[in-house]
Amino acid sequence: MVASVVRRGFTATRLADLTELSGVSTKSFYELFPDKDACFLATVEALLETVPEEADPVAFVRWVATQPAAASVCLIEAHAGGPEVRKRLSATIDGLEARVREGHPQTSAFPPEMVTAYIGALLEIARNRLRRGDAAGLPQLFERLVPLLLESYPPPPEPLRLSGRRQPVGEEPPDAGEHAERILQALTLEAAEEGYLRTTIDQIVKRAGVSPSMFYNHFQSKDDALLAAIDSAGARLVAGVLPSFRRAREWPYGVQVAMKALFNQLASRPALAQLLMVEVYAAGPAALERREDALRPLEAIWLGACRQWPDTPALLFEAIQGAVYHLVHKQLTDRGAASVRALAPLGTYLVLAPFLGAEAACAAAKAEPRPIGATVGDPEMVRQVALVPLRNKIFVRLGKGPATIRQLAADLEFPEDLIRHHLAALEQGDLVARMDELDPRGDVLYRSSAGLIDYEESRRLSLAERQQESDLIHRLIDVDLSLSMGSGVFDNRTERAFIRVPLTVDEEGFLELSHLHTRVLSEGFEIEARAKERLQRSGDPPIEARHILVMFEMPQLPEDTSGPGKPGKPPGPLA
Repeated sequence: MVASVVRRGFTATRLADLTELSGVSTKSFYELFPDKDACFLATVEALLETVPEEADPVAFVRWVATQPAAASVCLIEAHAGGPEVRKRLSATIDGLEARVREGHPQTSAFPPEMVTAYIGALLEIARNRLRRGDAAGLPQLFERLVPLLLESYPPPPEPLRLSGRRQPVGEEPPDAGEHAERILQALTLEAAEEGYLRTTIDQIVKRAGVSPSMFYNHFQSKDDALLAAIDSAGARLVAGVLPSFRRAREWPYGVQVAMKALFNQLASRPALAQLLMVEVYAAGPAALERREDALRPLEAIWLGACRQWPDTPALLFEAIQGAVYHLVHKQLTDRGAASVRALAPLGTYLVLAPFLGAEAACAAAKAEPRPIGATVGDPEMVRQVALVPLRNKIFVRLGKGPATIRQLAADLEFPEDLIRHHLAALEQGDLVARMDELDPRGDVLYRSSAGLIDYEESRRLSLAERQQESDLIHRLIDVDLSLSMGSGVFDNRTERAFIRVPLTVDEEGFLELSHLHTRVLSEGFEIEARAKERLQRSGDPPIEARHILVMFEMPQLPEDTSGPGKPGKPPGPLA
């Protein structure tokens, strides 16, 4: 079994291969094992019995280096076996984790998820070397890596696991317009539900709503389609994560938002997560290599440290990636997709701790408010709010209070699918976000990045949060004014209002002005409601308007005492 699996892979191994290589008859085989799966389970169990039971992970790596065929069967091909094989492998890895946690003073202080990440980093690196036929150098490599990881990762000073709602999980129906993409989506869904190895082409074409001939017009085989599905899923994951990372002005904050986006994407797209983080192992080395290529752009997240720490060993970055992927794999298999988002703070800590230290990395991992001066909202999406009426309606409606897709569809009188499409764009553009709680029906609640709040709510916001909201509203107003003035319609109506009046008031007067704006805003909503009723009766075309209210404190400006012909000096900020 070992010889055949190493040569062909478990899936391609036939009973005839086993009897030929072992020199026994088919009858003798069936006297020992009921089928190929049972023989493979016995093989894996026998091989895992030889794994050293030492707390030092280097001993495990020596086993990998000296028994590369056995290690390949256990670390790579065992994922293609049945549930009992995977269960046996998982038990061995859990045992290794327990020994490492209990047998080293530093790892004994780690939370369980960090020990999982630590072992996961070692396993992924060992698996990568086995795939590339480079297992011989593993002992020397791990002699450097193990102390490097222990030095780089002090135990976090605070818990690093999100609490709160579980991410809702729903089916992702194949809805692409192109036949090839529909096939790939169908394969992803079937693999998540049935397992890739048990998924058939008949199941895929039935779910995609295409004919078998259409499948073969695009793909040579199921394995060929799988590699394309990994490409497609990887591209979607990268597209959902990297924009938020690239918008961040500082690397640590970029890591935090990227890790949050990564784990949220995996939690909200369970079939995609299952394909990239679980089924890819069952599909074998070619699938793992394709995933490596598809997700390579995500390396920008941890490689961002190279700008400030150029001497960092490349091995540490490979370990970070392996730790993150293994954490997701274990969380998916043990607890399901909905729980994956809870790992975002730990993922942030894994990337940042070697560079910032435990305290700063933990603070960055748990931080919610954005740093002062950080820009909220993708600039292009800010323009889209002004250019796409439905996106503007969604953004404004969520500014009045949280709502689900179902509620938005009812309030705005548009189909749920259309609301979902535009909401996803706003979410990716960082203008709306999912809340930590669900509505009473269990649906996801969304909120706007800039909403209508009362004075008490405003007092609860930090200065940074108020600055970010003001920055976003300022940019939205700027886009609205530019569009209206640039198109020439701004001054078409004599009733238009564009007023700037400097006022000098005391504290009570400032508060009165604020209350006045609140009343005007409330009356504006009442006017809009009455106008909607009249428009429904008359059928007249609606008039798109912008109701902008601004009232703020100015810095104290110096009196101009220069006199005629003696220009005064501008105040400092304007100089």
